[in-house]
Amino acid sequence: MRFSILTPSYNQAAFLERNIHSVLDQDVTEVEHIVMDGGSTGSTTEILKQYGDKVRWVSEKDNGQADALNKALAMATGDLLGWLNVDEYYEPQIFAKISEVFRQNPDVVMVYGDFRRVTASGEAIRINRQWRFDFDVCQVQTVIVQNCAAFFRRDRVIECGGFDASWHYVLDWELYLRLMRGNQKWVKLNQVLGNFTMHALAKTSSAPEEFDREIQRLRRREFPKWTDEQIEEHRLKQVRRMQMHMLMDGVLWEKIWFKLVRQAKYADVFGGAGVEVPVLSRFLRWISGVK
Repeated sequence: MRFSILTPSYNQAAFLERNIHSVLDQDVTEVEHIVMDGGSTGSTTEILKQYGDKVRWVSEKDNGQADALNKALAMATGDLLGWLNVDEYYEPQIFAKISEVFRQNPDVVMVYGDFRRVTASGEAIRINRQWRFDFDVCQVQTVIVQNCAAFFRRDRVIECGGFDASWHYVLDWELYLRLMRGNQKWVKLNQVLGNFTMHALAKTSSAPEEFDREIQRLRRREFPKWTDEQIEEHRLKQVRRMQMHMLMDGVLWEKIWFKLVRQAKYADVFGGAGVEVPVLSRFLRWISGVK
């Protein structure tokens, strides 16, 4: 099966080569990497030129991330799609396994796995162990799929309408809702597939108020006849459902531990030190050697 990896790019040349090599150095040959650059200044185009025909790329002004992704999608010829932002990168030697999972499951439209959060320099912060996808939860609470650790059938992405440019901060969440609507099937791999870079210029870190407004707009779209109070009541119900999934899939304690103990070390990129429980948090950090 042929892969098409779509990378929207704008003024993040520092991450570009790491991104490209994670695609070129995979364990299959049927791969095309399409970099859609929004007219970056700096060294982006010079870097892209170095790869010759190994990377398909365009550098021109666009109307944002969704527009760039749709342009790349229109160029794609693969059976399977990956969406890899320029500051993200794949784990080595994963494409053959992804291809085989899709081949063995012809009715599956999405395969996803765990991902690693890293600093801008590549230092590992944590591995995010994911849990089972649940459409009801996804409608109102969170999207658990991280695009650097997910792959899709191209025909399904086209069928559901591609990328919606009316969304900026929850573009991925909104896509997964349309992608998975109608009892679409998925496979979750218990394996790290990609790496997500945490840095101050990341889109979701730079404008929390705008991010929250889009979340509220998405929830109201999904439940147009409900009041905000009804939506919130339903959200809390789905949070409990999500927590049960996390418990059953063996990832809940790791997430609690990170919030109580480890997040404080990376507060600058997470926007906060996590949950601080008097005495308990300091005690847990002490016994684990975290300052």
